[in-house]
Amino acid sequence: MMTCGQCGFEMGPNDKFCMQCGHPAALPLSRWTNILSHRPWVMAGSVLAGGLLLGSGILIGTHLNGRPVPSGAPVHHPHGGGMALHQAKSTHSASTGAPSQASIIASTMPSVVEVMVTTPSGEDLGSGFVFDTQGDILTNDHVVSGASSVSIKTEQGNTYAATIIGADPARDVAVIRVPGLTLKPLPVDARYSGSLGDNVLAFGSPLGLANTVTTGIISGLHRNFAISGVNYQNMFQISAPIAPGNSGGPLVLAATGAVIGMDTAGVTSSSGNIGFAIPMSRAFPMARSWAANPQSHPNTLLPSASPSPSPSPSPSGPSYPSPSPSPSPSPSGIPSQAPSF
Repeated sequence: MMTCGQCGFEMGPNDKFCMQCGHPAALPLSRWTNILSHRPWVMAGSVLAGGLLLGSGILIGTHLNGRPVPSGAPVHHPHGGGMALHQAKSTHSASTGAPSQASIIASTMPSVVEVMVTTPSGEDLGSGFVFDTQGDILTNDHVVSGASSVSIKTEQGNTYAATIIGADPARDVAVIRVPGLTLKPLPVDARYSGSLGDNVLAFGSPLGLANTVTTGIISGLHRNFAISGVNYQNMFQISAPIAPGNSGGPLVLAATGAVIGMDTAGVTSSSGNIGFAIPMSRAFPMARSWAANPQSHPNTLLPSASPSPSPSPSPSGPSYPSPSPSPSPSPSGIPSQAPSF
């Protein structure tokens, strides 16, 4: 004799529904045993499918409480206990080993200096960077050309006398030295040949604004042009803004933090700014040669072996040149007159 599990009404052995409340009749254990004994694939198939899903770590969309669950969504035990299944997905990107932009700026800026020059026509300003432990600083020749005295100012505001130990006007490269200078030399990559789209950072003192960095990309390669008799070859073209005072500053590759070029010239127009940098593959071999075998220069005197900070130029005097007009672009878009950068 069976009774309804809902209301307790007595039901016949063949009743499928309760005659009193209509509740479906529960199958007796003998009926389940009969079904399972004739269809073993029902349980085996379920176990096999579950094993494949758990073993592969893949979770296919299923249903909980009659609602579809998207594939990949966490599936928890409906009672809040036991084991919860979900797809594990890392929230951390794989490390590429590349330094962050902030860390590059922090490590580069202390080794970038202002180059202050006195000439018969007044004072001028450029930039430079330390590349060895002898206090040698790479800059442009047009920054120090015709100088009667040269000095540098560090990021900390200390000013030191410097001397020119090498210069090549034809290639617009020069090296000045401050013996005993303890600034950390920047890493230089003289084998980098350039790749369009590479991110770069340009350091310097544009318009006398010290400790400035601008960002951009390598936007052109192998640019050749002439300015005031100087034939520039295989220059990097960059989208980072370049202004008077940037000349001699390092161009740094964002992916490595190494110096790959030297900011040299630029063209500013209503359509934007285009900068040019001398690749280190052209400038650095000369710089190393002069560092090993300094040249003499008649217009400068060697400073003392241990530099001591000297007062910065008086505020009443011109501490940096007034902004001068940018070079007018030639029909080809290349600067056609000498830059004051």
